[in-house]
Amino acid sequence: ALPRAGEWAPYVCLLPRAMMSTMFWKEADLRALNNPSLYNRTVNLLRTLEWRYRGFILPALKRHPDVFDLRDVSLENWLWAMGNVNARNWGVTPPGGAKINIMSPVADLFNHRQFDRGGPW
Repeated sequence: ALPRAGEWAPYVCLLPRAMMSTMFWKEADLRALNNPSLYNRTVNLLRTLEWRYRGFILPALKRHPDVFDLRDVSLENWLWAMGNVNARNWGVTPPGGAKINIMSPVADLFNHRQFDRGGPW
């Protein structure tokens, strides 16, 4: 479920619920492309994300039930979040630092058609 409160809630609520990424396609549709390289990259990405979710994310969140509502912590929600992060992150290099990926709500507004959704921005 999407956050209902907090300073990030308006931004998160504007993120698309459905994405065109192959990570959300049905396996039959992915195979129908007849592109083994794309199929393998997609399957490997999904395996890696599920491994991270089950091995790291879920155990960490379960240790803090006072902070996280475990009803909202599903593999489906994790994949949705990672799909948005992968589609909307920006690579930046701070002065004297190493490159990092960030999500920037203001930059995102100019990069996507969020204005059509009547958000609070």
